[in-house]
Amino acid sequence: MKNEIDRIKDLFSLNIRQINQSKSVLNQSAIVVFTRIISILLNIVGIGLVSRSLNREYFGMYVFLNSFAFIASIFNFGFGSELQNRLITIQYSSEQPDKDQQNIFFAAFYSMCSICLIVGLFLAVFSLFINPIHFINTNNAELIHIAKWLIALFVFIQFISQPFGIASNAMYSFGYVNQNSFVLLILSALFVGSLGVATYLKSGLIILSLLNAIYLIANTVLVLVVLMKMKGWSFPSLNLIKIKTLVSNLFNKSLLFWVLSICALLQTQSSVLMVSISSNVGVAGDFSFFQKIFSVLALLHLSALMPLWPKFCDMKERREFKKIKNYLNKIVFLSFIYYGGAIFVILAKGSFFVNAWSGRNVAFDRLTIITLSLWAIFYGWGNIFSIFLNGIGHVRIQAILAILGTFVYFPVSYYLGKRFGSLGIPLAGVIVMIPGIIILPLNVRSFLKKQIIT
Repeated sequence: MKNEIDRIKDLFSLNIRQINQSKSVLNQSAIVVFTRIISILLNIVGIGLVSRSLNREYFGMYVFLNSFAFIASIFNFGFGSELQNRLITIQYSSEQPDKDQQNIFFAAFYSMCSICLIVGLFLAVFSLFINPIHFINTNNAELIHIAKWLIALFVFIQFISQPFGIASNAMYSFGYVNQNSFVLLILSALFVGSLGVATYLKSGLIILSLLNAIYLIANTVLVLVVLMKMKGWSFPSLNLIKIKTLVSNLFNKSLLFWVLSICALLQTQSSVLMVSISSNVGVAGDFSFFQKIFSVLALLHLSALMPLWPKFCDMKERREFKKIKNYLNKIVFLSFIYYGGAIFVILAKGSFFVNAWSGRNVAFDRLTIITLSLWAIFYGWGNIFSIFLNGIGHVRIQAILAILGTFVYFPVSYYLGKRFGSLGIPLAGVIVMIPGIIILPLNVRSFLKKQIIT
């Protein structure tokens, strides 16, 4: 009788722990989404200020710079994603987890500092020898001259900020999701405030772009400072041999993440670039408003999923595969409700909101907006399963799909852009994502079915 009572108590305690874990993840997701919404609203205010202070083509150039600078984040995603998983694994496998986590984090940080400084300088100088007219369709000679130097500056600043960016990955690994979100929220508020002052003083494209560049650096550096403060870390002394030993395995396992991120970013972040090439930089600025709305929609969804990345890694280590399956079913259901409601509002009031936001008349046909809606749904659907596969370190199929999709995307988007205008760019994105939204769920289902049976 006593043994039976003890067994019931143990089972009850286990259920309570599982409920608390579920609540913790939901609370983290809710706080992340809430702070992200505030940050996005601040960002929307900032873009509206810039739109009112610059003419159509100069605003298009400002938007172009922001979309073009995504290249450097490839390094962060490669090292950062694998590092995030590794930090969690060390917690279970190491006798001195804190020391080992600190060493591998800073080995990755020191390595990225060297790589990004060299690559950033090379690409920044190289960009000065490329005529911007190849990807900025405009007859404004002054804008082309300014663009050459701003592109070089943005490329360099993006690269040197990347080593600090892995601190956000570490924050997720250690469960500091809320702290990371609040740091980014504070910086967003300061950035928008500085944009407000600059626009009040009638600053031009150069000053506004420099403020954006400074924000990018401050964003990543402050997150690292907060992480080190919370963990009680200082910069450790690591010789080259030890750095090589710690990073070599991390580097090898990061290769697939790099391939995946390169291809994914090229597909999802180059739409403004493709509109600029196939149409005009001014049209690209107009297109960016609607594209931004749907990117925000997808970003909020992805932000809610991000706390599950380390959670899935943790659950894999514990072999809680039935629990993972239940999580995924709930996420799919909630995601469809979220996208359905949000897209209904956008289709009904999107044009009114964009015109009020931009301070001018931005006209796009309904078919373009519907295509962007479909792109957002496909992107969100794929992210549900990508987060799980990334969390357990299974990225090979994603990488293959991403490589094939990238080879198809650029010629298709260029052709459709020339033929249908801005409508062709999101249409190409929808076409490219079709294989992934079918294959990734099947891959996840097959994996879970195998694990649950065994």
